[in-house]
Amino acid sequence: MLELAQLAPELLVVASGLVCIGLAANALTRSRPHTEVIAQVCMAAVFVCLFQTTFSMVKNSIPQIVPFYADPYLAKIDKALHFGVDPWELAYWLLPKLPDNILTTVYAKIWTLAALLLPFLIAMFDTNPQRVKRTMILYLIAWFFIGNVLAILGSSVGPVFYDQLMNASRFSEFRSTLQQSGTDDPLFFAMQASLWWNYASNAQNLGTGISAFPSVHTAMAFVMASYLYDLSKHLLPISIGLVASILFLSIYTGYHYAVDGYFSILAMSLVRWWLLKRPPQNIPETNVLSLRSV
Repeated sequence: MLELAQLAPELLVVASGLVCIGLAANALTRSRPHTEVIAQVCMAAVFVCLFQTTFSMVKNSIPQIVPFYADPYLAKIDKALHFGVDPWELAYWLLPKLPDNILTTVYAKIWTLAALLLPFLIAMFDTNPQRVKRTMILYLIAWFFIGNVLAILGSSVGPVFYDQLMNASRFSEFRSTLQQSGTDDPLFFAMQASLWWNYASNAQNLGTGISAFPSVHTAMAFVMASYLYDLSKHLLPISIGLVASILFLSIYTGYHYAVDGYFSILAMSLVRWWLLKRPPQNIPETNVLSLRSV
Protein backbone atom coordinates (compact mmCIF):
# COMPACT_ATOMS: atom_id res chain seq x y z
CA MET A 1 0.00 0.00 0.00
CA LEU A 2 1.15 3.52 -0.70
CA GLU A 3 2.13 5.79 2.16
CA LEU A 4 0.21 9.06 2.31
CA ALA A 5 3.40 10.98 1.50
CA GLN A 6 3.69 9.11 -1.81
CA LEU A 7 0.39 10.39 -3.16
CA ALA A 8 1.69 13.67 -4.61
CA PRO A 9 4.32 12.14 -6.99
CA GLU A 10 1.83 9.55 -8.20
CA LEU A 11 -0.79 12.19 -8.95
CA LEU A 12 1.79 14.40 -10.61
CA VAL A 13 2.58 11.67 -13.12
CA VAL A 14 -1.12 11.02 -13.76
CA ALA A 15 -1.94 14.71 -14.03
CA SER A 16 0.92 15.30 -16.48
CA GLY A 17 -0.33 12.53 -18.72
CA LEU A 18 -3.87 13.84 -18.54
CA VAL A 19 -2.75 17.36 -19.40
CA CYS A 20 -1.09 16.01 -22.54
CA ILE A 21 -4.20 14.06 -23.50
CA GLY A 22 -6.41 17.05 -22.77
CA LEU A 23 -4.24 19.39 -24.83
CA ALA A 24 -4.18 16.96 -27.76
CA ALA A 25 -7.96 16.53 -27.66
CA ASN A 26 -8.46 20.26 -27.26
CA ALA A 27 -6.17 20.96 -30.20
CA LEU A 28 -8.34 18.74 -32.39
CA THR A 29 -11.63 20.25 -31.25
CA ARG A 30 -10.34 23.80 -30.63
CA SER A 31 -13.04 24.13 -28.00
CA ARG A 32 -11.10 25.95 -25.26
CA PRO A 33 -7.80 27.75 -24.64
CA HIS A 34 -4.95 25.42 -23.69
CA THR A 35 -4.33 27.41 -20.52
CA GLU A 36 -7.87 26.65 -19.35
CA VAL A 37 -7.40 22.91 -19.86
CA ILE A 38 -4.13 22.95 -17.89
CA ALA A 39 -5.71 24.99 -15.09
CA GLN A 40 -8.68 22.65 -14.75
CA VAL A 41 -6.57 19.48 -14.68
CA CYS A 42 -4.20 20.99 -12.11
CA MET A 43 -7.16 21.97 -9.95
CA ALA A 44 -8.51 18.43 -10.28
CA ALA A 45 -5.13 17.03 -9.19
CA VAL A 46 -5.08 19.21 -6.08
CA PHE A 47 -8.71 18.34 -5.34
CA VAL A 48 -8.19 14.58 -5.65
CA CYS A 49 -4.91 14.66 -3.70
CA LEU A 50 -6.31 16.57 -0.73
CA PHE A 51 -9.68 14.85 -0.77
CA GLN A 52 -8.31 11.30 -0.92
CA THR A 53 -5.75 12.03 1.79
CA THR A 54 -8.49 13.30 4.10
CA PHE A 55 -10.77 10.40 3.23
CA SER A 56 -8.08 7.83 3.97
CA MET A 57 -7.16 9.42 7.28
CA VAL A 58 -10.79 9.45 8.44
CA LYS A 59 -11.41 5.90 7.24
CA ASN A 60 -8.34 4.61 9.07
CA SER A 61 -9.58 6.35 12.22
CA ILE A 62 -13.08 4.81 12.21
CA PRO A 63 -12.40 2.09 14.82
CA GLN A 64 -10.85 4.72 17.12
CA ILE A 65 -13.92 6.96 16.74
CA VAL A 66 -16.54 4.18 16.95
CA PRO A 67 -15.25 0.64 17.61
CA PHE A 68 -16.50 -1.96 15.13
CA TYR A 69 -19.89 -3.10 16.45
CA ALA A 70 -22.44 -3.48 13.62
CA ASP A 71 -21.37 -6.74 11.97
CA PRO A 72 -23.65 -9.13 13.90
CA TYR A 73 -26.64 -6.95 13.06
CA LEU A 74 -25.70 -6.55 9.41
CA ALA A 75 -25.12 -10.29 9.02
CA LYS A 76 -28.57 -11.02 10.46
CA ILE A 77 -30.24 -8.43 8.23
CA ASP A 78 -28.44 -9.83 5.20
CA LYS A 79 -29.61 -13.36 5.88
CA ALA A 80 -33.17 -12.24 6.59
CA LEU A 81 -33.36 -10.24 3.37
CA HIS A 82 -32.31 -13.29 1.36
CA PHE A 83 -34.75 -15.75 2.95
CA GLY A 84 -32.34 -17.42 5.34
CA VAL A 85 -29.38 -17.67 2.94
CA ASP A 86 -26.19 -15.61 3.16
CA PRO A 87 -25.75 -13.53 -0.03
CA TRP A 88 -22.22 -14.83 -0.56
CA GLU A 89 -23.69 -18.33 -0.96
CA LEU A 90 -25.95 -17.08 -3.74
CA ALA A 91 -22.99 -15.33 -5.38
CA TYR A 92 -20.90 -18.50 -5.45
CA TRP A 93 -23.88 -20.53 -6.60
CA LEU A 94 -24.28 -18.18 -9.57
CA LEU A 95 -20.54 -18.07 -10.32
CA PRO A 96 -18.49 -20.78 -8.59
CA LYS A 97 -15.18 -19.53 -9.97
CA LEU A 98 -13.98 -16.28 -11.47
CA PRO A 99 -11.19 -15.93 -14.06
CA ASP A 100 -7.75 -15.56 -12.50
CA ASN A 101 -6.85 -12.05 -11.31
CA ILE A 102 -10.31 -10.66 -12.10
CA LEU A 103 -10.95 -9.55 -8.52
CA THR A 104 -7.78 -7.50 -8.20
CA THR A 105 -8.02 -6.19 -11.75
CA VAL A 106 -11.67 -5.09 -11.73
CA TYR A 107 -12.56 -4.52 -8.08
CA ALA A 108 -9.31 -2.86 -7.06
CA LYS A 109 -7.34 -1.49 -10.01
CA ILE A 110 -9.95 -0.56 -12.62
CA TRP A 111 -12.47 0.74 -10.07
CA THR A 112 -9.84 2.81 -8.27
CA LEU A 113 -8.46 4.25 -11.50
CA ALA A 114 -11.93 5.16 -12.78
CA ALA A 115 -12.99 6.68 -9.45
CA LEU A 116 -9.89 8.86 -9.21
CA LEU A 117 -9.88 9.87 -12.88
CA LEU A 118 -13.50 11.02 -13.01
CA PRO A 119 -12.77 14.60 -11.82
CA PHE A 120 -9.89 14.83 -14.33
CA LEU A 121 -12.07 13.71 -17.24
CA ILE A 122 -14.82 16.11 -16.27
CA ALA A 123 -12.33 18.95 -15.98
CA MET A 124 -10.90 18.22 -19.42
CA PHE A 125 -13.96 17.55 -21.51
CA ASP A 126 -17.31 18.41 -19.91
CA THR A 127 -18.75 21.85 -20.67
CA ASN A 128 -22.25 21.17 -19.31
CA PRO A 129 -22.40 23.06 -15.98
CA GLN A 130 -25.48 21.31 -14.63
CA ARG A 131 -24.05 17.86 -15.31
CA VAL A 132 -20.69 18.82 -13.84
CA LYS A 133 -22.26 20.21 -10.69
CA ARG A 134 -24.59 17.23 -10.21
CA THR A 135 -21.81 14.68 -10.76
CA MET A 136 -19.37 16.40 -8.40
CA ILE A 137 -22.02 16.65 -5.67
CA LEU A 138 -22.66 12.91 -6.03
CA TYR A 139 -18.89 12.31 -6.03
CA LEU A 140 -18.42 14.19 -2.77
CA ILE A 141 -21.40 12.51 -1.12
CA ALA A 142 -20.19 9.03 -2.14
CA TRP A 143 -16.73 9.55 -0.66
CA PHE A 144 -17.41 11.81 2.31
CA PHE A 145 -20.98 11.14 3.46
CA ILE A 146 -21.20 7.45 2.52
CA GLY A 147 -17.53 6.61 3.01
CA ASN A 148 -16.80 8.62 6.14
CA VAL A 149 -19.85 9.92 8.00
CA LEU A 150 -22.16 6.92 7.59
CA ALA A 151 -19.22 4.50 7.80
CA ILE A 152 -18.48 5.86 11.28
CA LEU A 153 -22.10 5.44 12.33
CA GLY A 154 -22.25 1.90 10.90
CA SER A 155 -18.74 0.90 11.95
CA SER A 156 -18.21 -2.64 10.60
CA VAL A 157 -15.63 -4.87 8.91
CA GLY A 158 -17.61 -7.11 6.55
CA PRO A 159 -17.83 -10.92 6.25
CA VAL A 160 -14.19 -11.35 5.21
CA PHE A 161 -12.94 -9.99 8.56
CA TYR A 162 -15.92 -10.95 10.72
CA ASP A 163 -14.38 -14.04 12.31
CA GLN A 164 -11.08 -12.29 13.06
CA LEU A 165 -12.88 -9.40 14.70
CA MET A 166 -15.41 -11.46 16.66
CA ASN A 167 -13.13 -14.44 17.32
CA ALA A 168 -15.87 -16.60 15.81
CA SER A 169 -16.50 -19.04 12.97
CA ARG A 170 -19.63 -17.41 11.52
CA PHE A 171 -18.06 -16.99 8.07
CA SER A 172 -15.48 -19.78 8.14
CA GLU A 173 -17.21 -21.55 5.26
CA PHE A 174 -17.11 -18.38 3.20
CA ARG A 175 -13.39 -17.88 3.76
CA SER A 176 -12.72 -21.49 2.86
CA THR A 177 -14.81 -21.18 -0.30
CA LEU A 178 -13.08 -17.94 -1.29
CA GLN A 179 -9.62 -19.43 -0.85
CA GLN A 180 -10.44 -22.67 -2.66
CA SER A 181 -12.58 -21.56 -5.57
CA GLY A 182 -13.15 -17.81 -5.54
CA THR A 183 -9.82 -16.62 -6.87
CA ASP A 184 -6.31 -17.80 -7.65
CA ASP A 185 -4.89 -14.32 -7.28
CA PRO A 186 -2.30 -14.19 -4.46
CA LEU A 187 -2.27 -10.39 -4.62
CA PHE A 188 -5.90 -10.34 -3.58
CA PHE A 189 -5.18 -12.22 -0.37
CA ALA A 190 -2.10 -10.09 0.22
CA MET A 191 -4.33 -7.01 0.07
CA GLN A 192 -6.66 -8.54 2.65
CA ALA A 193 -3.76 -9.30 4.95
CA SER A 194 -2.44 -5.77 4.50
CA LEU A 195 -5.80 -4.24 5.42
CA TRP A 196 -6.00 -6.26 8.62
CA TRP A 197 -2.36 -5.50 9.51
CA ASN A 198 -2.96 -1.77 9.08
CA TYR A 199 -6.03 -1.98 11.32
CA ALA A 200 -4.23 -4.02 13.98
CA SER A 201 -1.20 -1.71 13.99
CA ASN A 202 -3.18 1.57 13.76
CA ALA A 203 -1.21 2.53 10.63
CA GLN A 204 -2.16 5.48 8.41
CA ASN A 205 -1.60 4.34 4.83
CA LEU A 206 -3.34 5.50 1.68
CA GLY A 207 -5.87 3.00 0.37
CA THR A 208 -6.18 1.15 3.65
CA GLY A 209 -8.79 1.28 6.37
CA ILE A 210 -11.59 -1.22 6.87
CA SER A 211 -15.22 -0.23 6.46
CA ALA A 212 -18.18 -2.32 5.30
CA PHE A 213 -21.40 -0.35 5.79
CA PRO A 214 -22.24 1.44 3.55
CA SER A 215 -20.36 0.44 0.41
CA VAL A 216 -18.21 3.19 -1.13
CA HIS A 217 -17.40 0.84 -4.00
CA THR A 218 -21.07 0.58 -4.94
CA ALA A 219 -21.74 4.27 -4.26
CA MET A 220 -18.92 5.34 -6.59
CA ALA A 221 -20.05 2.83 -9.21
CA PHE A 222 -23.43 4.56 -9.03
CA VAL A 223 -21.77 7.97 -9.54
CA MET A 224 -19.90 6.73 -12.61
CA ALA A 225 -23.03 5.01 -13.94
CA SER A 226 -25.08 8.16 -13.36
CA TYR A 227 -22.55 10.22 -15.30
CA LEU A 228 -22.55 7.79 -18.21
CA TYR A 229 -26.35 7.87 -18.32
CA ASP A 230 -26.31 11.68 -18.26
CA LEU A 231 -23.94 11.65 -21.23
CA SER A 232 -26.25 9.39 -23.23
CA LYS A 233 -29.44 7.49 -22.42
CA HIS A 234 -28.14 4.77 -24.73
CA LEU A 235 -25.49 3.99 -22.10
CA LEU A 236 -28.13 2.83 -19.59
CA PRO A 237 -27.33 -0.92 -20.05
CA ILE A 238 -23.65 -0.20 -19.37
CA SER A 239 -24.57 1.91 -16.34
CA ILE A 240 -26.73 -0.85 -14.88
CA GLY A 241 -24.09 -3.46 -15.62
CA LEU A 242 -21.41 -1.37 -13.91
CA VAL A 243 -23.35 -1.01 -10.66
CA ALA A 244 -24.49 -4.65 -10.70
CA SER A 245 -20.93 -5.91 -11.31
CA ILE A 246 -19.39 -3.93 -8.46
CA LEU A 247 -22.23 -4.90 -6.11
CA PHE A 248 -21.77 -8.57 -7.03
CA LEU A 249 -17.99 -8.45 -6.56
CA SER A 250 -18.33 -6.66 -3.22
CA ILE A 251 -20.41 -9.61 -1.99
CA TYR A 252 -18.22 -12.20 -3.73
CA THR A 253 -15.07 -10.89 -2.07
CA GLY A 254 -16.71 -10.64 1.35
CA TYR A 255 -15.68 -7.02 1.76
CA HIS A 256 -19.34 -6.09 2.04
CA TYR A 257 -22.67 -7.42 3.13
CA ALA A 258 -25.30 -7.17 0.41
CA VAL A 259 -27.19 -4.62 2.49
CA ASP A 260 -24.12 -2.33 2.31
CA GLY A 261 -24.54 -2.06 -1.44
CA TYR A 262 -28.34 -1.92 -1.36
CA PHE A 263 -28.21 1.00 1.06
CA SER A 264 -25.63 2.86 -1.03
CA ILE A 265 -27.68 2.48 -4.20
CA LEU A 266 -30.84 3.66 -2.44
CA ALA A 267 -29.10 6.62 -0.80
CA MET A 268 -27.37 7.76 -3.98
CA SER A 269 -30.57 7.33 -6.00
CA LEU A 270 -32.42 9.59 -3.57
CA VAL A 271 -29.68 12.22 -3.77
CA ARG A 272 -29.71 12.11 -7.58
CA TRP A 273 -33.52 12.38 -7.61
CA TRP A 274 -33.33 15.39 -5.30
CA LEU A 275 -30.69 17.07 -7.47
CA LEU A 276 -32.75 16.51 -10.61
CA LYS A 277 -35.85 17.97 -8.93
CA ARG A 278 -34.06 21.16 -7.92
CA PRO A 279 -34.82 24.19 -10.12
CA PRO A 280 -32.05 25.04 -12.60
CA GLN A 281 -29.54 27.55 -11.27
CA ASN A 282 -27.73 30.21 -13.23
CA ILE A 283 -24.33 28.59 -13.66
CA PRO A 284 -21.83 30.13 -16.09
CA GLU A 285 -21.27 28.11 -19.25
CA THR A 286 -17.76 27.01 -18.39
CA ASN A 287 -15.84 23.87 -17.58
CA VAL A 288 -14.55 24.82 -14.15
CA LEU A 289 -13.91 22.16 -11.54
CA SER A 290 -14.04 24.47 -8.58
CA LEU A 291 -16.02 25.04 -5.40
CA ARG A 292 -18.51 26.97 -7.50
CA SER A 293 -19.14 23.85 -9.58
CA VAL A 294 -19.32 21.34 -6.73
